[in-house]
Parts: sequence; structure tokens; C-alpha cells
Amino acid sequence: MAEEKSQILNGLPDFAERRPVMLHLHNSYDLLVWFWATMLADGLPVPSPPLSSDPHQRKSHLEGLSKLIDSPICIARTIDASSLRESGSFMVHTVESLAEIATRPS
Repeated sequence: MAEEKSQILNGLPDFAERRPVMLHLHNSYDLLVWFWATMLADGLPVPSPPLSSDPHQRKSHLEGLSKLIDSPICIARTIDASSLRESGSFMVHTVESLAEIATRPS
């Protein structure tokens, strides 16, 4: 499973080897699969903590994180994607949209 997802990561135009991929995933299964997929794709997985419910703290946290790890790709569930897109500096890909890529005919 992680091997298949690593191929999806390698196919993303904004993916680069040895660059951070932020994993904003609350489900342990998702986190483990995408962590290893990122490793297999030769990326640097960066697990993200839960975000604050306060909009100002959340924005400040995301801006600082983006600056620290240089505006990485971010993988999240659809339910969390809008909060991450608020910062405007992450290339957010949802688990659901990446699953669609895997099921498209070649």
C-alpha cells in the first residue's frame, strides 16, 4: 500500500525528493501509510500536530511552520484541508483526491 502511494507522490508536480511533506493526519493508519509512502518516495515526512481552533493562533502556527520547512506539500483529509489552505503557502493534497489518482485508468 505504501509503495503504491509513494508512486502517486512521485507523480505530483510539486513533489521533490529530499523535501518535506507535511502529514496533517489524525488517523494513525493514514499517518503510518503516508509516512512510509513519503520515505519510499525519498521525501521527508513531517507529521503535523492538531491545529488550534483559534483562527489567529492557527494562522500564525501555519505561517511559522511553512517558513520553517519551506512551504511543503501537505497531505490531509478533506475535512482538514480548508484550515491548511488558509495559510496559502502549502500545496494541500487530500487523501481522498490522491486515492482518485490511484484508481484512474492509465
